[in-house]
Amino acid sequence: MTEKIKQCYRQLELEPGASLVEVKAAWREWVKVWHPDRFGDDVKLKLRGAEKLKEINAAYAILEDHLMNEPGIRSAQSESRPGSGQDKAPSGAAASNDGPPTTDKPGMRPKQRRPFGAILVALVMGGLGLAVMNRFKSSQLEQRGAVGGRAAVAEGALVKDPVEDRVAELAVPERQATVTSETASANAVAVSLERVGSVEGVDQRSRRAESGDPAGTFAWLGFKMIFVPGGTFVMGSDREGYTHERPLTKVTLSPFWMASTEVTQAQWRAVMRTGPAFFKGPNLPVEQVSWLEAMDFCRKLTEREQKAGRLPLSEKYTLPTEAQFEYVCRAGSLGGHSGDVEKVAWYKVNSSAQTHPVGTKAPNAWGFYDLHGNLWEWVIDRYGTYAGGSVTDPPGATEGKNRSLRGGSWSSQIFSTRSSVRISGSPGSRSSSIGFRPVRVGISQ
Repeated sequence: MTEKIKQCYRQLELEPGASLVEVKAAWREWVKVWHPDRFGDDVKLKLRGAEKLKEINAAYAILEDHLMNEPGIRSAQSESRPGSGQDKAPSGAAASNDGPPTTDKPGMRPKQRRPFGAILVALVMGGLGLAVMNRFKSSQLEQRGAVGGRAAVAEGALVKDPVEDRVAELAVPERQATVTSETASANAVAVSLERVGSVEGVDQRSRRAESGDPAGTFAWLGFKMIFVPGGTFVMGSDREGYTHERPLTKVTLSPFWMASTEVTQAQWRAVMRTGPAFFKGPNLPVEQVSWLEAMDFCRKLTEREQKAGRLPLSEKYTLPTEAQFEYVCRAGSLGGHSGDVEKVAWYKVNSSAQTHPVGTKAPNAWGFYDLHGNLWEWVIDRYGTYAGGSVTDPPGATEGKNRSLRGGSWSSQIFSTRSSVRISGSPGSRSSSIGFRPVRVGISQ
């Protein structure tokens, strides 16, 4: 087997020697993943998808030719049946002509079809190229979008609702965060977090489990949890933010634990046994997960840890509240960001239009990573108006269908990665710019 053939198998994430049935199945799945129609009006991702699709089709064509003509290798097409529909191409992909082999007479060797890869690539890329260019032209006329379900006006900028993966991320005139005297005096009551405990990730193979010690809770997942003693801060923004970041609300929080990073694809797979992410990589944050699925992850993790005796029945894993997220994101800071944006955040300017492995930017003052950028993160609250005044452990709005998201993403402008920025999304929505991280709290919280 040549190195080129092995490389084609790797391109489809298959073991060398996989059958044609397996090759076809993998090809179909990758076409679904990278088909430009998935990306709506995002021109950059459409072009990236078209390029990846070209590579995938080329790899499939080479492997098909190899498996159809290699002596001693049975064609997996013999497992198909005429009219079974097994060879139907996925929706949005060009149709395949690789039906079951035919014979002129019993006992004769099946006739070999010529590889369809070159024709497929030409048809798909020709059509996609035209579609992408037409969409690019039309997108210049679409200066529209939504943030938190409200119309947002951004002069000379494209606006995007990241939950629906539309055109470009929320783009507003980039402004320096202004700390008014009102904000400064209110935040003066904030209690600085003292890291009284942390959970160091360990090699998953060791699967240590120190009973009763939170450090053992995520030993098998490689998580790192940080203890937050609680405290008081002012939630929201006044003059620098949007109206739905007001009124300023003085919040007091009880202690809790929070994951230092977003949930990775490896950690998600260990609990859920699935791999939904668009940008693939074990250490990349998991995305393409809805609020409902993130809550299911937390439920399953709670059940598993309680059953193992590592989590008291009085505690649970769940999504953070908006107040918990903003408190940790601020890490005692008063401005829009908890540090130099270039050092702490993957966002539109430096992300190369993709996610990055968790924890590769600098942490904030309390040891948390990627709270600004990389992915928008689900929180447990319903999206609604802040209470104002002084509150303790606010649970968010009591009415409303949508849930809140925090932190900005790899496609966000700098203004949309601020500590107080919030948007809304349907609980069933998925996006390549949305992920989450869990917290550990008491059942009553």
